Amino acid sequence: MTICDSIEFAEAWNINIMATDISRKALAVAEAGLYSRREVEAIGLKAEAHFTKSGDQYVVKPKIRNMVSFAQMNLAQTVYMGRFDIIFCMNVMIYFSEERRGALIQRFYEYLEPGGYLFVGHAESVAKLPVKFDTTTHGDCILYQKPGTGAARKAAGD
Repeated sequence: MTICDSIEFAEAWNINIMATDISRKALAVAEAGLYSRREVEAIGLKAEAHFTKSGDQYVVKPKIRNMVSFAQMNLAQTVYMGRFDIIFCMNVMIYFSEERRGALIQRFYEYLEPGGYLFVGHAESVAKLPVKFDTTTHGDCILYQKPGTGAARKAAGD
């Protein structure tokens, strides 16, 4: 929804989002795309742009639903996920040992395209790990970017 609000003509882009969770129940709720008025208001986005009212609830519109695929996944297990421009792993690594966290960050680094970004929760950091992301601070957030190569870096303005 944020992507669609941020990019002009987002429907013309090839946007594919993979949503994962270890919990089948959480995935079922997300895949159903059915939310209460209070939940919709809490996200702070324009409800009419992304939801259709259905009785007392709101259903995510097909243009958003079609961008997202859902998969049950245990990040503690090594599974190839594909190549990504952006990975969000929010408030998950705090439950892992330092060794497992390091292995997961290494995999994320390998899965990212050159110039791709990794977003982690506020309580999480990759600073002490051997993976070498470029870091930028934006407000109170730290952005981790995989170094780009050649044309990718020039396109990013480096």
